[in-house]
Amino acid sequence: MTDGERITRYRKDLDKIDDKLIKLIKERVVAAQRVILEKKSMGLSVEDVAREDEIIKRLTTDEEIAPLVEDIFRRIFTWVKSR
Repeated sequence: MTDGERITRYRKDLDKIDDKLIKLIKERVVAAQRVILEKKSMGLSVEDVAREDEIIKRLTTDEEIAPLVEDIFRRIFTWVKSR
């Protein structure tokens, strides 16, 4: 296999991973929107910083990528709450 063929294969692998990530992000957004709708119907605040911090703490155990994970999830939280 040539270098170019390996790169092409790796890129196809990345494309598959990206597709899975998008699907999972969408699932998470939909689930979070359900929580928000339920909270609104109960007259509760949409924002729960303690819960967000708990999620970040749980997901950032891998120190190598912890800053990236935190950034991604903070952006997801902000985006969902802005809808």
